[in-house]
Formats: sequence, C-alpha cells, structure tokens
Amino acid sequence: MLNPRILVLGSLNANLVTRTPTVPRGGETLGEDRILFIAGANAIVGSKLFSDFIAKVKPDVMVLQLETPLETVFSVIKLAKQHKIEVLLNPAPAVELPEKAFNGLDYLVMNETKAVILAGPLATS
Repeated sequence: MLNPRILVLGSLNANLVTRTPTVPRGGETLGEDRILFIAGANAIVGSKLFSDFIAKVKPDVMVLQLETPLETVFSVIKLAKQHKIEVLLNPAPAVELPEKAFNGLDYLVMNETKAVILAGPLATS
C-alpha cells in the first residue's frame, strides 16, 4: 500500500510503489554533491522488478541512477533496449564505470563533478 505521506500529483501512477519496512532507509541533501546516502531498498532492487514494471507500464523512457546495484543498471539498460525503450542515465553517485555502462544509452545527464569522475585523470590535467 502507498505511504500516505507520498504526494501524488498530476498523472503520476503510484500503484507500483511498495514499501520495504524491514530495510533501512533515509538520506539528506546537504548541498550539491553532498548527500548522505543509505542504499536501503535500492540495494535490493533486481532486474526482475524492472521486467515486471516494463510489462505492466510499458514506459517510453527509463530514467536510471546508480543508487541501484550496477549489475541491475546494466541489465535494465539491456532489457529496455530489447523493448525499444529509451534510456536516460544520471551516473549518480558518480563512480568509474566500465565501457559497457554506456552501451544502449540514449541520454547521459550529469553535472561537472560527475563528468570529471567519469572522464578520469585526463580531465583534471
């Protein structure tokens, strides 16, 4: 059941929002790129969840970040491409990524700090 504190605006469909009461959660924004992050439910997200979501919702675009396990992100990108779904990746929190992370992306959206991290040492010299 949807948490009553979640505000549903416009045409947002929250029917697939679930709670994981036994998983730690939380986080606080302290400023740009200063975020206390507790993986919580994101750490247990697997590609089956996305497969079920695609079957039920049939989205036009998948928006992904790196709060979920990297292997899940890679699987979801591949799954989205199989279903002709565009993929937008915001590589946050920024980590060095293997080349395969960029295969199948339609959009890569990030700030300057993340761009430097992804570009590696050459970007800082």
